[in-house]
Amino acid sequence: MIRTGKRFGTAVASIALLGLAACGSDGGGGGGGGGGGGGAAFEPPDQVTVVVHTGPGGGGDTLARQLVAMMEEEGIVEPGAWTVENREGGGSAVAVNYLVEQAGREDLIGIASNIWLVNAMVTDGVEASALDLTPLAGIYQDRFGIAVAADSPYETLDDFIQAAEAEPNTLIQVGGSNTSNDALVGQTLMRESGATWRFLSFDSGGERRTALLRGDGDIFLSETGDLAESVEAGEMRLLAIVGDQASPLFPDVPTTADLGYTEETPRQVRYALAPPGISQEAIDWYESKFQELADSETFAEYIDSYDADPVFRTSEELGDFLLEQEEQHRALFEETGQLVAGYGE
Repeated sequence: MIRTGKRFGTAVASIALLGLAACGSDGGGGGGGGGGGGGAAFEPPDQVTVVVHTGPGGGGDTLARQLVAMMEEEGIVEPGAWTVENREGGGSAVAVNYLVEQAGREDLIGIASNIWLVNAMVTDGVEASALDLTPLAGIYQDRFGIAVAADSPYETLDDFIQAAEAEPNTLIQVGGSNTSNDALVGQTLMRESGATWRFLSFDSGGERRTALLRGDGDIFLSETGDLAESVEAGEMRLLAIVGDQASPLFPDVPTTADLGYTEETPRQVRYALAPPGISQEAIDWYESKFQELADSETFAEYIDSYDADPVFRTSEELGDFLLEQEEQHRALFEETGQLVAGYGE
């Protein structure tokens, strides 16, 4: 568990009690090595449950099943040993709370994304987040691009920024929710450039694409892997890759850092967490499994197919990274007035 603080005192106390109960119980976990982090020596579990916050077919569900399938293909885990369990609801609250309540279980993990961290910041009544769980490994992060329709008058990102400066709050960025990574990257660019534009939210990527192409929006920020088909079909053009790392899929497209926008933007990271109170041996075992995956040829092909950024983070590195991301997201949500009252107190 990463976090301490007054606001989470009750949750932390409850976790501690749950962890003690798990350590003292003979049946605390599921198959194999389930059990408390402070009891008997860790034994790798025969069966691992992988919790996701989306329903079957959702993004988190699909990702977890792909990761497990790759681990099976590479011989990292036995076929059928790791199974995905859907615990949807409350953004990510149902999944996160379930893992918190299962303190000490070493046969249970979650595959997480940004919503596991930010949900508590922007949703009343949600307290637990990724910071209340045990970091295992950062698996990879998405690469974002800034796109316009092929017939857009903006040839460069600076063209768009200058137009937005000339007409404040007139141009439109299409995207997901106003707390999603694309919205926050746009917010960061506005803060750094001094320009302002509007954000128009759509539920699905298909709706966002359609809105841009029919002229309801001016720019679209999304994962480069998702933009690739429209770019290759000549429907969209990429103005920039977000960050300081060029895209292998679009090597001729400048990065925002190349263009002088160097402020750190929020990252959309895919990572693994476990309940609080598990042993260091369990952490090391899971970290090694994800490291094996990250080093595999199958995973390299997966990363290439999505044009993702293969940044692996150890348990310790992931913990530090999540604290940095929490600070950055909190500042952005304070700016936009989205931070819930009392968060972090």
